[in-house]
Amino acid sequence: MSPAVTRAIESFILPPGILLLAVAAGLLLRRRRPLLASTLLWGALLLLYLLSIPAVAVPLINTLENRWPPLDETQLASPSAQAIVVLAGGRKPDAPEFGGSDTTSHLSLVRLRYAAWLQRRTRLPVIVSGGVVFGAHREPEALLMARVLKQEFRIEEVLTEETSRTTRENAHRIGELLKARGMQRIYLVTHAFHMPRAAESFITAGIEVIPAPTAFTGGLGWEPGWPQDYLPHTSSLNTSYLALREYVGILWYRIARAFHPER
Repeated sequence: MSPAVTRAIESFILPPGILLLAVAAGLLLRRRRPLLASTLLWGALLLLYLLSIPAVAVPLINTLENRWPPLDETQLASPSAQAIVVLAGGRKPDAPEFGGSDTTSHLSLVRLRYAAWLQRRTRLPVIVSGGVVFGAHREPEALLMARVLKQEFRIEEVLTEETSRTTRENAHRIGELLKARGMQRIYLVTHAFHMPRAAESFITAGIEVIPAPTAFTGGLGWEPGWPQDYLPHTSSLNTSYLALREYVGILWYRIARAFHPER
């Protein structure tokens, strides 16, 4: 399935798309099936509120983030990995402040910052992974990331994997690259909420993974406060979207492996 088709499906099975579909269905059914229409409309409104408040959004994403704790000093003092792998998190196309050139997204930049910090602690080579998802004429994300590491973080030893478009493809392409260089164990750098899906993909591909998550949303000891965490925020709706997208992605990958275990 192409990334464009996948993105279109995501738009309608995740918020706010699925909520808009529920509202549209409710409006269409309000005369023929008033009870069902009312249920859809009020249900969409309630879900919109719940997904938009930190008291729901942060615990929802924390269930993903808390599966893999951050690296501790013991792991950093005696690193057993052979490389640091950083997964792409998107691009900012035609950025006017950079002369109209593509650059890394804020998600990728956060991952690169942590990878650079990790490289200075361990002195391991860095591998950046990401191809072109949309727009075949554009530069692979891996090249954008490598440029940032070299020019802005002064990391010289950077390898690139430039063909993958999904997390599963990241894992398989990196596996081939590691095998060619006699490597097997890596630090895997990505957002904490993305780590469960990423780590599972890499482990399934036969790679020994030491998860190195970054950008924890609420922190490991977060608790909701009254009333600020029960008021709706657009940022919380985005947090809920990211969490639900990961759960759907994990489920989809497991279904795909059930039918194609070799992939």
